[in-house]
Amino acid sequence: MSVPTDAIAAANPTLAAAEAFNAAAAAAADATTPRAFLEDALAQLANLLGVSSCAILASGESGLRCVAAVGLAPEYLAGVEEMLAHGFASSWSVSLTLPDGRPVGVFVAVERDPGPPSPQVLELASTYGTVIALGLDRLHQESTLAARYHAVVVALTSALDARDEYTGRHSTETSELAVRVGQRLGMSAQELEILSQIAVLHDVGKLGIPTDVLLKQGPLDGGEQALMREHPVIGERILSGISGLTEVARAVRCEHERWDGHGYPDGLAGEQIPLTARIVFACDSWHAMTSDRPYRPAMPQAAARQELRSGAGTQFDPRVAQALLALLGDHAPPPACSPSESRDRALSNELTEIAREIGARDLFVFRRVADRLYSHLGGVGRGAGWAGNIELDSREEHHIGTALRRGEPVCVELERTGRIVGPYWGRSAVVVPCHGETIVVFGSPTDSVAGACTERSAELAERVRALVIDVSPAKRLADELEVLAAVREITTVNADAIGETLVAIAARARAALSGEFAAVATIPSGDIDAALGLDAGAWRPSEEGAAGRALARFAAAAGELPMLCQDLSQFEHAPEGFCHEDGVSSLYVLPIGSPAVAVLLVVHAEPGLRGFTALCQRVGAAMSDAAEAVVRRGIAQERLRAENARLGEQLRTDALTGVASRSAWEDALRGEEEQTRSSRSPVSIVIVDIDGLKAVNDEFGHGAGDALLCGCAALLATSVRSTDLVARIGGDEFGVLLRYTDEEHARAWCDLLDARVQEARPGSLRWSLGCAAVPPGGSVAAAVAAADRAMYAMKLRDGSLRRC
Repeated sequence: MSVPTDAIAAANPTLAAAEAFNAAAAAAADATTPRAFLEDALAQLANLLGVSSCAILASGESGLRCVAAVGLAPEYLAGVEEMLAHGFASSWSVSLTLPDGRPVGVFVAVERDPGPPSPQVLELASTYGTVIALGLDRLHQESTLAARYHAVVVALTSALDARDEYTGRHSTETSELAVRVGQRLGMSAQELEILSQIAVLHDVGKLGIPTDVLLKQGPLDGGEQALMREHPVIGERILSGISGLTEVARAVRCEHERWDGHGYPDGLAGEQIPLTARIVFACDSWHAMTSDRPYRPAMPQAAARQELRSGAGTQFDPRVAQALLALLGDHAPPPACSPSESRDRALSNELTEIAREIGARDLFVFRRVADRLYSHLGGVGRGAGWAGNIELDSREEHHIGTALRRGEPVCVELERTGRIVGPYWGRSAVVVPCHGETIVVFGSPTDSVAGACTERSAELAERVRALVIDVSPAKRLADELEVLAAVREITTVNADAIGETLVAIAARARAALSGEFAAVATIPSGDIDAALGLDAGAWRPSEEGAAGRALARFAAAAGELPMLCQDLSQFEHAPEGFCHEDGVSSLYVLPIGSPAVAVLLVVHAEPGLRGFTALCQRVGAAMSDAAEAVVRRGIAQERLRAENARLGEQLRTDALTGVASRSAWEDALRGEEEQTRSSRSPVSIVIVDIDGLKAVNDEFGHGAGDALLCGCAALLATSVRSTDLVARIGGDEFGVLLRYTDEEHARAWCDLLDARVQEARPGSLRWSLGCAAVPPGGSVAAAVAAADRAMYAMKLRDGSLRRC
């Protein structure tokens, strides 16, 4: 027979505490420092033993020292007199011993109650003291290793000082400045210690540079510069052979790398360079600029600060440069840019100047990647934003095909905005075939490029071809982030109703794809009708129902989706309201779900006539995939809402007679009770009881009794106004709530009811009823009780007062 562990723990509190200590000690073993481990483990051991004040004393060359304490001062190491002075009456301790038998410290507990600890407590303390001993040993090992590292650093810096007084002094001062920058950037104490070592040792590789080169009184020639540039690599070799300095060695190698990738020895850029190396590089440069050298005087500090500022984003990490400048009293932030951004800006500026010379606002560079397939690499305007996201088949592109066949520039001049190449629409363009299987397109939304098919356009296109080699990594990354951001926008849709959900999806899809109009419609199922959500920008269909009809058409052919039309002027079967004549240039239709549960439509139209790039298609597909879960959740909520409404209606309706149920009656009375407190409108209650229902059931069966109940309910229901309420409130009893009716009119209503019964069902229905009005300021509940009493009084008289 097995006993559950939790049952054992419940029966043995000490075992439960021990298990808690084991779990906590295991978690504490992952602590970032041994001291954190000791503090956590001691707290758990104190809880296990039930002591409020205790400490761990580590043994060392200078004796015992407190490394962790609970309920005592951190530096606890008291004698008997001090313990008595603080109100402690007893103390006991156990040795902390490693598994190999070596003692490394003592666990001490002090208590305010006199008397020794129990044998069980002593045994627990000794058992779990081994875990703490391991933490103490790790702390001792780290201290020893740190001392060895310090000795190595001192030895190497002494060697530098002996070789070159300037280099040694420069390294020390650079270290002090680097630590201050690191503090400003929020580095931890451990990171600052490593940073200090890197700064002190960043020039240690100069130990391998010949003295005549190192101490040359004048500028270095080309060969000497190449030799000097080897010192980061030499420094890494020196330091990598020393245990514990691997991280320092890597940073020393990277200390002359530049933010823009033009440094040495490896040409690293941006975040590829360790932060510590970026900090030391900036501080090293500042100190070098502001120090006297045999071959030049020190640079004025104002000029050196300007050098730091102008180098931010090219030489230096902009964030590091800003922190250093702030320490130097210059708090204006330098212009921030990534390592590649400066190169991209320069390229963009040059391409813009070329495009401006020919009058183009947009510039595209296409390179052949397969037989007839051309891929877009970059450009200006839309050509920059769409880089990497257009692929063209030259057989399907009239203007490109013409330029390739002729082997010369082709001018495109349109009377109105139309498609030039791929998704690009404009009024004028020059398509230029170039060397290297490249095509350059200069385009404009106006006629500014008309007539520019000259030799000059061919020359400018060749310049562009030489400049644009490939899509920049930054652009590719930005595209990936754009896809992720679009998906996140869809997954965060959280609306209560399906219509609101569809509107939110449409709005986010339109924004992500820069469309002028978007719509989403669910595909109707057996129990849920189609729902529609729209979002319009600068364009919408002229007819209100056009979007619903178009989406219904696409939903009927959902198995054929997605559908992309880049030029509706060439599409004969566009939906009504979404034709080229309606101002639409292109449309993109996607299924949501597989099988489809909804359809997404995004439109480009006036004034933003254009098509959908490959990135737009990726974003649209990713958004439609992400929207499936959102739409299905909305449909499920709609089904639940409909089911709740149906169940609620069932609860509020009597299943046999179809009039209101007892719960609906009580809800109405509560509401009327609230209403009468603030309104003087009269209200009357009528209680109706069918006489002899049991006799009818006994003689003719329950079917006849049910028919009698239904007949009475129908008679009552057709005798009231829409503001009144009829409810079955018992087996043979009905209640009627007559709003805006005083007692006189209520009695008149009862007389009219009698007349209807006499006329419609003579002799088949017999009942007793009573009525009462709610007086101004009175209680509805009291009126119900009064009507009930009146009904029973009539029944007791002879049961025939109200009969026919």
